[in-house]
Amino acid sequence: PSGRVDGKRGARSARSRVRPCSRPLQCVRYLESSGHFRTQTVSTLLAAFILVAATVVLHTGGLVALLMSLKRKHAHAPTRFWPMTFLLIELTWVLILIHAAQIGVWALFFLWAGCLPDAESAFYFSGVTYATVGYGDVVLPQPWRILGPIEGLTGILMCGLSTGLYFAVISRLIGPRLKAETH
Repeated sequence: PSGRVDGKRGARSARSRVRPCSRPLQCVRYLESSGHFRTQTVSTLLAAFILVAATVVLHTGGLVALLMSLKRKHAHAPTRFWPMTFLLIELTWVLILIHAAQIGVWALFFLWAGCLPDAESAFYFSGVTYATVGYGDVVLPQPWRILGPIEGLTGILMCGLSTGLYFAVISRLIGPRLKAETH
């Protein structure tokens, strides 16, 4: 119980080597010294980097395809109510599908890595996290928890890009009308 082995001060007893995590600080030190902490942290951060990159590539590809489609289909911006409304509905649904695909990438990773027990939980968790709803009823296991906030931040940024595109399309639709009325 004194923490001494063979009369040497500071040496750990055989019992403490078996149970290194009797106190939280000891647990962290043990994980760091064993190399497990660093390996898991590096693996998690590498997964986060790859997932964020995949999300950005998917979003960029989706926005480029959407812009090219809009340019082809609507060379001249519609000026009447229903054509403008249908354009905005189309834009909204395509943006939702782009975001759903990105949520799917994260969910499939969570399922593949064994972070969540089934596809429903993985897609639900990913959707709630990406959209920053954050109910907290489903959580990732300890070594993977940092991916939750990273997915949330990524979702915020991607939704910001979509909002920017939505604003640009509305500005293009309404801008000429506003200029004509002010002159």
